[in-house]
Amino acid sequence: VYLQEAQSLLQTAVREEPQLAQAWLNLGVCFKKQGMLSEALSAYAAGALAVPDSAPIHARLGAERLRAAKEIEDETASAAALRAALDALSSATRLDSADAAA
Repeated sequence: VYLQEAQSLLQTAVREEPQLAQAWLNLGVCFKKQGMLSEALSAYAAGALAVPDSAPIHARLGAERLRAAKEIEDETASAAALRAALDALSSATRLDSADAAA
């Protein structure tokens, strides 16, 4: 029950303050812990759009896309999912490197 309450509060938070990177991450975790993997992936993707300079969001998005790609049986679709995962992970690395250099 507490995950549903947290999910509701986090959805309100990201709707009202979409730049809150940690709220997007926590929303994705809430969905994932409830077995709502598609919704978790959507939360991370929306967070990456809302907070494009957040390395942690891109890293989580990449990791979840990688996990999802492993479950795809069609080779073409799996390859596309792997490319999307790599893009997100590359963004996370680039953003993290930029933060370290600053």
